Amino acid sequence: MTSKRQKRWPIRFICSRTAGCRPWDRQERKIMKRRTRELIVVLFVLVGIGLAVFGFFWFSGRLRTGLRRNVTVYFDNVSGLRVGDPVEVMGIPKGRVAKVRLEGRRVCCQVALDQDVELTQDTRIAIRSVSYLGSDRYLMITLGPGPRAEDGFVFQGVNEALDLEETFLQLDRALNKFNPEELTGSLKQVAEDLMARIQGQLDHFSGQLDKFNSGLAVTGEELEGLSDGLDSLAVLLKGESTMGKLLTSQKLYDEVMKTNRQVQILIEDIKKNPKRYFKISIF
Repeated sequence: MTSKRQKRWPIRFICSRTAGCRPWDRQERKIMKRRTRELIVVLFVLVGIGLAVFGFFWFSGRLRTGLRRNVTVYFDNVSGLRVGDPVEVMGIPKGRVAKVRLEGRRVCCQVALDQDVELTQDTRIAIRSVSYLGSDRYLMITLGPGPRAEDGFVFQGVNEALDLEETFLQLDRALNKFNPEELTGSLKQVAEDLMARIQGQLDHFSGQLDKFNSGLAVTGEELEGLSDGLDSLAVLLKGESTMGKLLTSQKLYDEVMKTNRQVQILIEDIKKNPKRYFKISIF
């Protein structure tokens, strides 16, 4: 029974004869390869994140501080202006907000501005809101006609975003004062008055329209009579009746004119020589 069993060799002996390595060495190699691949993936991820962060700061203009100069602007209230907010000159991005700090009762802002921007002493620097309902801010610089502002010139800025917020707050307070029920009642009364006036105008217009329709009926009857007269005249002119033939016959017209001339000649002759035609005797 024991002689028929297959002979089993030790694992160490088989590995040494076939592969020339130990089983635990092969396992260590697999672990090293896996760790190497993981390290390469981690390095690629870190490099990608670093490039993304660098590109963001570069394209946003926050890393180009060497080509810019600092401009000092004081505000009474910045209302949410933060470091890194954009600065636009006549609508073109030209810098960033570098620092924001409190100095007494005013706020001092350091603006990193491109070197190619030449500010004047009448330059207007205002804080504006990116959107009416948003909290993002930016600085808008509008160049003025005054003399050139030298380095170290201090500007006094204005906060247009705060003025807009105050306007919205005042509008909200005004709207809150309205009573919806009173407003609804007033609108209802106005609508009823308007409907009454419209109904009166419609009634008046309806009466005028009835008069106009009756006038049109009378005019229609007169036009029918005129049409009949025109038809009769057309029949006469066509020559279908005796009168029509008399009116339209050229030969008859010539004969009548000839007879008329002869009658006139006869009358003239009678007037000149009445004895030729009349004999007068006295008893």
